[in-house]
Amino acid sequence: MADKIKVPDGYSFVRTISSGGFGSVVEMIEDSTQIHYAGKMIPCMTTKDKERIDREVNRLRKFAHPGIVKLKEVASMGNNQVIVMELGGRSLAEIVKDYSERKILMPRDDVCQVMVDVSSALNFMHNHESGATAHGDVKMENILLCSGGHFKFSLSYFSFCSTVIPASALWRQKDADEEELRSENEKLKQLERDSKMREFQPQPKAKKRFEVKVPEPYKFIRTLGQGSFGSVHEVSKTLTGERFAMKILPCLSESDFSKNEHEIRKLSENQHRNVVGFVEAIEGDNAHFVVLELCSRSLHDELCENQKHGGRMDVVRVYRVMRDVLDGLAFLHSRGEIYGDLKGSNVLIGSDGTAKLGDFGGVVGTRTLKTNNLAECGTMQFWAPEFFKLAGKTGNQIGSFAGDMWAFGQLLLEMMTSRWWIVGESSVEIQQSVLGFEIGSICDSVGIVGEVQILLSLLLSKNPSHRISSAELVRTNRLRSVLGPETPLSRFVTQELESTRNDMELKTKNETIVRLERELAESRSNQPQPPLQPAPHSSGVRSNGSLASSTARHEPVSGENQDQCRDTASLV
Repeated sequence: MADKIKVPDGYSFVRTISSGGFGSVVEMIEDSTQIHYAGKMIPCMTTKDKERIDREVNRLRKFAHPGIVKLKEVASMGNNQVIVMELGGRSLAEIVKDYSERKILMPRDDVCQVMVDVSSALNFMHNHESGATAHGDVKMENILLCSGGHFKFSLSYFSFCSTVIPASALWRQKDADEEELRSENEKLKQLERDSKMREFQPQPKAKKRFEVKVPEPYKFIRTLGQGSFGSVHEVSKTLTGERFAMKILPCLSESDFSKNEHEIRKLSENQHRNVVGFVEAIEGDNAHFVVLELCSRSLHDELCENQKHGGRMDVVRVYRVMRDVLDGLAFLHSRGEIYGDLKGSNVLIGSDGTAKLGDFGGVVGTRTLKTNNLAECGTMQFWAPEFFKLAGKTGNQIGSFAGDMWAFGQLLLEMMTSRWWIVGESSVEIQQSVLGFEIGSICDSVGIVGEVQILLSLLLSKNPSHRISSAELVRTNRLRSVLGPETPLSRFVTQELESTRNDMELKTKNETIVRLERELAESRSNQPQPPLQPAPHSSGVRSNGSLASSTARHEPVSGENQDQCRDTASLV
């Protein structure tokens, strides 16, 4: 006989219906009415447990419908919360299995009853006045046959429900888009007929700009970026007008909730000059809204801009950015935190030009790891060589302090050469690129020598135990001694840039002089030459002869000109 489970006062234990990771469900009988109920007993040991139970109970209270099992009350019993609800009978899965074993079809009336009850409950949820809600776990195990012969949804799974856009709204938007597309196509056809352009190809329809809904007291301004992690938007505070970045993280499951909570906690706990500033986090129905310091751009954007114009980043700028990144990494490492996803797009540039670490989704503390200094994080292009072997054994992405320094070295090499060295279309190609990476041959190919090559070799050694740590790099001030403003490399690059600018200015001046001389010569050749005047110290015979000789080469001398020539000669 099963052990008797303690139930809330006023009820008597009958039997255990089921048990699982989130608690157990028991059948109870109310002492005063002798009515049977189901009691879901959920452990409530932490604040997170309390929030999950409250979220489930609030949704249970909101959905009062004949097609959904009814909530009676919520009782506290020690460290457990007991959700008392209507007792259901057999599940639809058990009924269907019974018919299948007997090799007979379920009666048509019963099938119709199931579909009517289920569709009625779903329609009630999808069109609820507080917002359309999806059940999220519709299956036969969650549909119970209750008293009166009605089928009802089990509410024990409603903690996974999420608010969604109503289907009717989606269809209305679809119809509007189709109407707009038909109108645009008609305009294009008319334009083709008017201009008689037989080969005219209509342009694809531009995406319509839409405004993202953000919680009070913030106002949406524009979208900064979006991806698989969620989206980032620029917002302003309604009362003060201050501008911030708001990161919207979807929260559609318990797993999403845990990941979002982890990132928010790491951001709030690790505030530093070179870490993006955390303002607050707001929990919504199906998303977390994380308010952060607004940064103008990312380091990836700056690198792409340099590549676009075919130039390299100034060495002083390289030093200042990498110094900020190093300070941020050293701060995290000193607190036992692995950053885990260092790359250009995760380094944000503040309004004053300071580089800051952003996106703390991959940050993990070494105290929480099961293995020695390894964590689940990272972007494959920035994985250290040893991670590929470990990932093949564990099935997870791997991160470590030494892995952070490898990514730091890759970032430094990219900034100095304005190109990416780890490339590949697939994970296999990326792995081959990383395992075949040799910093010595790369430095030789691009002309990096001396202290800079030694520093890159310390950061990009394939042996993680040989890589310099962030603390050692800060302590020895080696980054400044190699790349700082007063180093030979900095002076050489500055002189080289100045020399290049002077050469370009001199070349431009020479080209301008040659062009002006050519234009002057052309203008002279196109205009008739004026008559030559005799020199004041020459004899009259020679002056007249010279004048006649000169004019003879250009044009005949008229009678008037001859008189002028004689007068001039007599004066001389």
